[in-house]
Amino acid sequence: MSVKRCAKCAADFSCQANGPCWCASLPVLDDCFPRESCGLCPECLKSLTLEQISQAVAEFEAGEIDNPAAPYLGQTQTQSLIEGIDYTIEGGVALVFTAWYHLKRGECCGSGCRHCPYDHLNVPNGKAANTQPIGAEKIRPDNLRTINANPPQPVP
Repeated sequence: MSVKRCAKCAADFSCQANGPCWCASLPVLDDCFPRESCGLCPECLKSLTLEQISQAVAEFEAGEIDNPAAPYLGQTQTQSLIEGIDYTIEGGVALVFTAWYHLKRGECCGSGCRHCPYDHLNVPNGKAANTQPIGAEKIRPDNLRTINANPPQPVP
């Protein structure tokens, strides 16, 4: 493992060039951006990844591109979720899935999720449910890793 200095914020960080590295857990949307030599710390690389995801989701919702999460379809089990990319925590207790998570799911679940990138295709009457997380109080940040056998259901 080597120590590198972030090219963006100058923070020191560890990189495992000859094996699985922390950066391998983040989705890759730009094939021209080699992760192993990117030179960005975890926070800066996650920030860049979020920018790329936001752009890709906007292009998908505008009908300009196919599903940008296609290489990650089905990777919605709890152990593969990344806070800030696949979900956010609201009020310390509510787990809310992002549009990226829903794209990885591959289709509208019909629950009226607030970040549905499929225009609520499978929701009766095509309407989103209310914007308050329903049932999310059962999914807490501290027990996220303990629910691997039963992945969280989409929260509207």
